[in-house]
Amino acid sequence: GWSWWDYAPRGRPQLYPPLYHCLLAMLGKLGISGLNSVRSAEVSIPVIFFFTLWFVLRHIASRRMAFFSLLILSSFFAFYASCTAFIPATLALIFGLWCWYFLYKGKLVSSILLLALSFYTHAAIPWIISISLACLAVQQRWRRKAVTVWLGASILSLPLYIHQIRYLNYVRFTFLEENYFVNFSIFIIVMGIVSLLFLSLKKDFPTLLFTGYLVGSIIIFFKYPYRFFSAQGIVGLTFFVALLLEKYFYTVHTVYKKVLFVLLVVYLLAFNSTIDLENGRPHIHTFNSTYVNFLSGKPFTLFRFRSLFWPRYYYPIVEVIEEQSEPCQIITSNFKVMAQILSSLSGRPNAHPMLYEVTSPESTPDIYRTAKIIVWVRAQPALMERLRQRLRWQLVYENEIAYVFKNTDTTTCVSPLKATVPFAVIGGILLGILGSLVIDNRDAFKARPAGERRK
Repeated sequence: GWSWWDYAPRGRPQLYPPLYHCLLAMLGKLGISGLNSVRSAEVSIPVIFFFTLWFVLRHIASRRMAFFSLLILSSFFAFYASCTAFIPATLALIFGLWCWYFLYKGKLVSSILLLALSFYTHAAIPWIISISLACLAVQQRWRRKAVTVWLGASILSLPLYIHQIRYLNYVRFTFLEENYFVNFSIFIIVMGIVSLLFLSLKKDFPTLLFTGYLVGSIIIFFKYPYRFFSAQGIVGLTFFVALLLEKYFYTVHTVYKKVLFVLLVVYLLAFNSTIDLENGRPHIHTFNSTYVNFLSGKPFTLFRFRSLFWPRYYYPIVEVIEEQSEPCQIITSNFKVMAQILSSLSGRPNAHPMLYEVTSPESTPDIYRTAKIIVWVRAQPALMERLRQRLRWQLVYENEIAYVFKNTDTTTCVSPLKATVPFAVIGGILLGILGSLVIDNRDAFKARPAGERRK
C-alpha cells in the first residue's frame, strides 16, 4: 500500500486501484518481460473493449445500435488512441459493460463481481457505472437488482475504500496537462446535441443506463475536458447518437436511405473530422479518422501521447544507469515519462512522479538533489547548466536524445517496505473470482430466440 518506487526517497501512499498492475505482475510471473507485458495489454485490451461494446449493446439494446456505436467510436481516432493510452480506464469500462450485461441477464453475482473489479481498476469509471445504475433504479422493475449490484460491489470494495480514506490527506486536486490538448469530434457533438433535443427517450433498460452514463461522465469528468470529449466520457454521447441513427435507419428500403447510409459509413471511416485544441489554439483536421491515420502511417501526429524513443536510444542509457548506480539508488529526469520508463527498465527507484493527484503533506522534494543518476532529455539547456554547476553533476554518457549525469555528492539509498500480502494470495483471489464468473454464467451466453433478435 506504499509506493516507494516512483516518489523516492520517502515514498507516498499507493492510492491508484491496483488490478491492472497485478495483471502485469502475473504476466511477469509467467516470464514475460515488463515492456512486452505492457505491449501485449495495449494490443489486446482495446480489441477486447470494442468486442465487448458490440456484444453487450446488441444484447441489451439492438444490433443496429451496437453497430453504430462500434462504427462511431472505433473511427474516432482520439478515442481509439485513448483506449491504448489509458489501459486501466479501458479495462474498467470493459468490466462496467459486462456488469450491465449480467444485470440484464439476471446474473447478479457476476454483475456484482464485475463492478467490484472495475472499482479495483480505475478511480473514475466505476462511479460513472454506479450513476448509470442509479438512473436504472428509477424504474421499479430494475430497482432492487440495481441497488443490490451496487451495494454488493461496494462491500467487496471496502478494503480499497478504507485504504484510500486512510490516506485522504495525501490527495490533491490539480489540472492535468492533457486538458490543453482536446479532440472534439464534430460528428459526435453535433449529432449528440440533435439526438438529445429531438429523440424521444424511453424509460427502458438501455436508455436509462445510457442516460446515467452521460450524466455520470459530466459529473466525474467536469475538471477533465480531455477525458470527456476525447476519451471515456464521449461514450455516453455516442450512445445517444447511435440511438438516433438506429431510429432513422430502422429500415433502409429506399434508394435515398441506402445512399445516405453509405455516405455516413464512408464519412466516419475516411473523415471523422475533428477540431483539435492544442495549447489553447483550435485547428480543424478534415481527415482524422482512425483508419486514415493508420493507413497514412501517421497515427501519432495529432495525438498527445506520442510513442517514446526507439530502443536503440534508451537501452544504452539503461546500461549506463546499471553500471553507474546501485539498485537502491535513485534516478530522475527532466522528462517525467522518461524517468518512469528508465526506472522500470533499470530497476531503480525514481524521484519524478507522474500521478500528481497523490502527493505528500510535506513540501515537494527536490527531484534532482537525492538522485544518483540524472537523465536530461535535450531541452532547456540553460536550466541544465545551472543545475549541473550547482549540484556538481558529472557527465557519464550522451546520445542523440539525452545526457546522462552522475551526482557524485549523494549517497541516498531507498529501502522499500516489504509486502504484507503474498502475491499468491492475490492470484488466488483473482482465480476464485474467475471461477465464480464461470459457474454463475454457464447458460448466460445462450443465443436469444430468432424472433427476439429481429425485434
